[in-house]
Amino acid sequence: MSDILLRVEDVATSVGVAASTNRKYSVMFEQHGYPFNRNHQGALMYDEEEVAMFKRLVTLKKQKNTSLEKAVRQVLSDTVGISETASTPDIATHDISNWLMYKQ
Repeated sequence: MSDILLRVEDVATSVGVAASTNRKYSVMFEQHGYPFNRNHQGALMYDEEEVAMFKRLVTLKKQKNTSLEKAVRQVLSDTVGISETASTPDIATHDISNWLMYKQ
C-alpha cells in the first residue's frame, strides 16, 4: 500500500468525474462493505489501488453500459474477490477484512 493518500478532488480529476460523483461512488463501495481511509477531519482519502478501482468502475460503466450497482459489485469482485452474488454487508465486510489484512 502506498503511503500517499489523495483527496476526493484529486481522484475525481484523475478519473475524469466530478468530485460529487466520486463521493457517490465512494458511498456505493462503502455500502458494500469497502472501508476507505479518512483523515482526522473525516474527509475521504484514497490510495493508488483505490484510484485504480474508480478508474475501473468508470470504464465498466462506459464500456458495458451497466448499472452503477452492478459495476461496483464487479470492481469489488475483481479487486477483493467479493462475489457479485454476495448481497449482504456481512459477507462483503468479511471478505474485505481479509483482503485488507493481506494488503498491509
